[in-house]
Amino acid sequence: IDNQQLHFSKVYINALNLLGIAQVDSRYDIVRDDESERKIAEFIKYNNLQQIIALNCFGAARARRFSDNNIRRLLDRLTSLCPQKSIILLAYPQVTQQLAEIAKQYVNVMVYENTQSIFDSIAIIRAAETVISPDTAIVHIASGLEKNLIAFYQDKTLAPINFAHWQPNNSAQTHILFYQNHINEIVAEDIQADWVNV
Repeated sequence: IDNQQLHFSKVYINALNLLGIAQVDSRYDIVRDDESERKIAEFIKYNNLQQIIALNCFGAARARRFSDNNIRRLLDRLTSLCPQKSIILLAYPQVTQQLAEIAKQYVNVMVYENTQSIFDSIAIIRAAETVISPDTAIVHIASGLEKNLIAFYQDKTLAPINFAHWQPNNSAQTHILFYQNHINEIVAEDIQADWVNV
């Protein structure tokens, strides 16, 4: 399979076709952990969270990690565009306290401080209307759950093969903002009201 512009889901479909397997279902299969689903449902109910936006601020690479100042700029923008919505900052143990300190500055922003694994994040995404993320794992989980999505990618002219392989494969509303070298180049004001008020 020598087409460098294929999304990886299509690469796998073509590989299966070459093996004689036809009619492949290319939808993502997103795992469900019952304990995480129960804990997140309790968290949402206890805090009376509605119309949830799940915001992930960190990607695996250093160039895909928002600074604290830019997390605040994103939250300022989102809370002004949709003050009626609840925002949950996706966490993992190493950043939970950092995000909790930021969340305290906002009325409708929360962190699930007991996040232990990706299963907790999946449960939050499953409950969300919209997901915002620079991390392709979270982007593809959101796509698999058919969530409205705002994703951040390096400029596709700088990394055309990476974007072709890993762009969102999403049937729901999807918007992509591009940066040149670092995620902190993203301007929060580029997020439009109709992207989050769906």
